[in-house]
Amino acid sequence: MDRSKQPAIQTAIAKIAISSDSYAASTLRVLLIDVKARWLLANLARHTARAQLAVGHQRLLDFGCGTGLFLQVLSHLGFAGMLQGCDISSGMLAEAIST
Repeated sequence: MDRSKQPAIQTAIAKIAISSDSYAASTLRVLLIDVKARWLLANLARHTARAQLAVGHQRLLDFGCGTGLFLQVLSHLGFAGMLQGCDISSGMLAEAIST
């Protein structure tokens, strides 16, 4: 093999590895967020006395919401209360608003 092409091949392999790691990390992140959301909903359901008092008035604020994925999952799983998020990153908030 031509040795002059080796750096380009190594760079391409490195990019594929980084891409695979990013995909695996994002898949794991979504899975963990789903588990966290399901746990929260189950925990809220166990506290039925409080939940009955607050029917229609439940609010959840996610500090450090990032792109809002956790709030989206909660909504998808049936949380009927008000969901709000805040984050110090204007870029993350812009992405959360756009989705």
